Amino acid sequence: MGTKSNPGQYDCYANAHPDEPMFVLLGRDPLGAALVRMWCDARDALKPGDKKIAEAANCAALMEAWCQNAAHRLPERNVLGLLPFEHLKAELERRGATVTTAPHGGDYEEPSHDDPQAIFGDPRAY
Repeated sequence: MGTKSNPGQYDCYANAHPDEPMFVLLGRDPLGAALVRMWCDARDALKPGDKKIAEAANCAALMEAWCQNAAHRLPERNVLGLLPFEHLKAELERRGATVTTAPHGGDYEEPSHDDPQAIFGDPRAY
């Protein structure tokens, strides 16, 4: 697992080609650990036994602890649950699940996606 002060064995900065695009997730991001775990699942399906998977899974656990303890945010563990139903259905079907809609009891209220700050907090804090 790497940090800014102590890069890990699979340091993306050291291994990147000149001008190669990259995206960094920080421990304070409430979605960070869950997205890293999703990467672990996808990587394991693509390249089973890859040594990077164990390091990434350890990093996800440390990111989640950092988010909660140092950044005082609740980490989001279920990224798929944040997707609109159509996207969630497509992802679950891609993974081999059969998804059908069922009538709801009537107490469900659709969350407002008009105010991302209400869902994710102040984006300047990331």
